[in-house]
Amino acid sequence: MSFDPSLSGSALLLSSVLVLDKDLTLDASALPDGLVLTTGGLATVLDIAGSPAPSVTLKGLTIADGTECIRNAGNLTVSDSLITGCTTGLVNS
Repeated sequence: MSFDPSLSGSALLLSSVLVLDKDLTLDASALPDGLVLTTGGLATVLDIAGSPAPSVTLKGLTIADGTECIRNAGNLTVSDSLITGCTTGLVNS
């Protein structure tokens, strides 16, 4: 999944955890000012889980300001991304 150029430099405030349960690439690398995914400290930002374990790639993203930034029970690849401002950055389970 790539993101529209108009989102460059934006922060997407999620109202709850974003569950990724299928193989997926979230790619914001074409956005000059990147893209932030956040819950504003209210919840985990990304929960990667499923059966079979999904393969998820994050490119050019900032994952920020959640109780946990990423809860990972899959196969995670992070490239040119930032994980910041969470109580717990990355939890592998």
